[in-house]
Amino acid sequence: MRLTAHHLFIALCCLALLGAKLVLLWRINVNWDEFLYLSKVYAYQRGALTTAFQTFHIHLFGWLTSVPGTEVDQVLAGRLAAFVLRVGTTAGVFLVALRLCGRTGAWIAALATLSFSYLLRHGESLRGDPLIAFLFVAALALMVVHPTRRSAVGGAAILYAVALLVSVKALVYAPALAAVLVLAAARPGQRASVVLFGVGVGVAYTALYLLHTAAVEPAGASVAARTVAAGAEMWLDPRIEVLQNTLRADWVFWTLFVTGVGGALVAAIRSSGEVRAHGWLLIGLQLPLLSLLMYRNTYPYFFVVLVPVAALACGYAVARVEAAVAARRPRAAAALVAALAAGLTMQAALSASVYSEDMVSQQRDVLTAVHRMFPEPVPYIDRGGMVASFPHVGPFMSTSVLARYRARGRPAIEALVREHAPAFLLANVIGLELHLDWEEVQASPHRLLRADFEFLQRTFVHHWGPLWVPGRTIDLTAAGDAVEFELPIAGEYTLDAGTAVVLDGRRQAPGDVVYLAAGRHTIEATSMAASVTLRLGRHLPVPAHVPPSEPLFISL
Repeated sequence: MRLTAHHLFIALCCLALLGAKLVLLWRINVNWDEFLYLSKVYAYQRGALTTAFQTFHIHLFGWLTSVPGTEVDQVLAGRLAAFVLRVGTTAGVFLVALRLCGRTGAWIAALATLSFSYLLRHGESLRGDPLIAFLFVAALALMVVHPTRRSAVGGAAILYAVALLVSVKALVYAPALAAVLVLAAARPGQRASVVLFGVGVGVAYTALYLLHTAAVEPAGASVAARTVAAGAEMWLDPRIEVLQNTLRADWVFWTLFVTGVGGALVAAIRSSGEVRAHGWLLIGLQLPLLSLLMYRNTYPYFFVVLVPVAALACGYAVARVEAAVAARRPRAAAALVAALAAGLTMQAALSASVYSEDMVSQQRDVLTAVHRMFPEPVPYIDRGGMVASFPHVGPFMSTSVLARYRARGRPAIEALVREHAPAFLLANVIGLELHLDWEEVQASPHRLLRADFEFLQRTFVHHWGPLWVPGRTIDLTAAGDAVEFELPIAGEYTLDAGTAVVLDGRRQAPGDVVYLAAGRHTIEATSMAASVTLRLGRHLPVPAHVPPSEPLFISL
């Protein structure tokens, strides 16, 4: 296929954006969800994964745990795999658009997927969205490019079944696939393909579901039932502000999108034959975007799922504009197409400039410190899995999970700490920043119940940067002053004090290591007032490098 000058220009824009993203994905701050995604792989490999729901990726990304370095480096390796998926998704969009819009529309659609602001950050993130986007677009390409080939339809069914197991969000594609099937059923000789797709999805999903649940939770709840239940509770609470932000940042994209949908509607109503069919198909493929008005989790990363279908409308718009102008002024048409491509690329460049700085080094530094302090995995508390190779204690501290926890009104952290004895706490969310007063935390959607927060404050002492370890700091006001205190976690504690003390009736010197059972203890000064800290661990090392001064996670 020979490239014209303006097609070559668009292709070069695509390559430039792919190259830029290949550089940026090593710098963009690792999101908490990405660490959680990796932690599920580790949990499965140590036999501790307790749910088959939305964990099918453990079979696809098991190799990540053998990547050398910290969890940051493993997430970045996963992002590199997601980058390959992104290239595949873009190629799939190109093939579908080539069928529906022609060459110019195909190149613009590909460029539109690569230039979208939210995808510049999240398009290659280590979570389910890039994977299900690739699976859906691959399935769509098979059905659109080879609609009568049964092997293609069967392959598409398997791909969509895998997407459903990877993430409940794959349900958002169901209306688009239904549109494809309805239009296929209207054509002579294609009704068998519709039946094949439906049966194929059912059989593939059931077979993979049984294999997956047998590997993870033989006696667990139905993945299918939980998929429907989780999907149901996420509706009718959209995040309009997220849509408003992209309407401002990606106004060229959305202008083309609206123009394309309008043009497709006109073609569907006024034209006939293949032009009419393509118009209706393009409109049907946009049905997933209705979720922006209803779905709760329309965070910026959710657009990874939606942009590929929306980009098809962008390509359709430019193809129709080019066709209308080229009939009279072909050079003007080519120049207009190139200008629109330049507009998409310039908007992408502005969005990408935000991520030019390295925003992962401090995350890597913290994880390096953790692994030096604890060479072997130990239980810990944090937002939700940043030290993915260690067993996590407590809930994943998302706003929705914490909202349900607070609604129950029952403190839960103390029981978890007593049962699992976490060896440290990583304060990577405001609800775990134990140096703050409750009044500074209580307005945050990431807050714990006050009783749980204050229990953690009594149970952990500051060690370095965002790291806290079990222990107690006790102020002894004078010689002979005895204080009773409780430790919920048994273990060896190092005595950090400026003078000797009497601990449970025995004299202990500064730096001594003493085993203390869980429960109540007494301590008293021997000669002078003193501030004493008991810290879990045998002279736990303090990292030599400067702790991070910025939050470990940035806004989505």
